[in-house]
Amino acid sequence: MDFRRPRPAKQPQERLLPLINVVFLLLIFFMLAGHLASSDAFKVQPPQSTSQDPLDEPALIILLGADGRLAVDDQETDKAGLKSLIEAKLDTAGLTEVILRADSDTEAVRVVAIMDILRQAGVAELELVTVLAQP
Repeated sequence: MDFRRPRPAKQPQERLLPLINVVFLLLIFFMLAGHLASSDAFKVQPPQSTSQDPLDEPALIILLGADGRLAVDDQETDKAGLKSLIEAKLDTAGLTEVILRADSDTEAVRVVAIMDILRQAGVAELELVTVLAQP
């Protein structure tokens, strides 16, 4: 004889609870993982080029917007404070290479002026970011 009591049937809500827990855990994971990528201080559309050299990511990136805005490592600055900010960042990071991401609508005179300020600040190597031109 079997004297065990029969188990009561599980309610449909009890079978659904582990699935809800897993879905919420995945939701939280992707919400946190989505914020790990940093965005630029403002939108910059690089000019087109026929060069296909890959971009090396150093620690110092300078953004130059079409409206003249400047940002160094996502910290907005003006043209007057750019030299001192670059000198300070180069001293603390120990880098000599800088990437300049200028907007394609920026005047060439403005880009050359920023390049001159960077040279005066002690930048040894400068890379200008472009996108590959479509034939």
